[in-house]
Amino acid sequence: MNLERMPNEDKLNLCRKYYLGGFALLPFLWLVNVVWFFREAFMKPVYTEQALLKTYVKRSALGLLFWVVVLTTWITIFQHFRAEWGEVADYLSFTIPLGMRERERERERERERTPDPSPHSAPRNHVASCFSFKHFGLVFLFLKHSGCFR
Repeated sequence: MNLERMPNEDKLNLCRKYYLGGFALLPFLWLVNVVWFFREAFMKPVYTEQALLKTYVKRSALGLLFWVVVLTTWITIFQHFRAEWGEVADYLSFTIPLGMRERERERERERERTPDPSPHSAPRNHVASCFSFKHFGLVFLFLKHSGCFR
């Protein structure tokens, strides 16, 4: 669709339809609205419908930003806690990774077999278990050859 050939009233009507369509849980329409009509709203010479067009484009951008934040937060939380949620997460998932249920059952069995750690034992340092001296040596060699120690 070429916006250059459309009259300003039709542009405003189309922008308004995409803006309202975004409220039907279709945030992609807001993205399309912002991309298509940004130039018309902010870079073209002033015309009568432009003020309302700017309003629709700004609100579409805010709605899109809201949806990006909400979906990113939900995806992060779900990916982080998926294994802990068990069957509830399975019902929420469209696909279930192969072996996921078996691994979770094995973890439960392992937890039942191992006794609780005593309150006097030192907490496990996860950073130290992931970062060995071999990694430190590689970082040191990289810094030395890049000229940081001259």
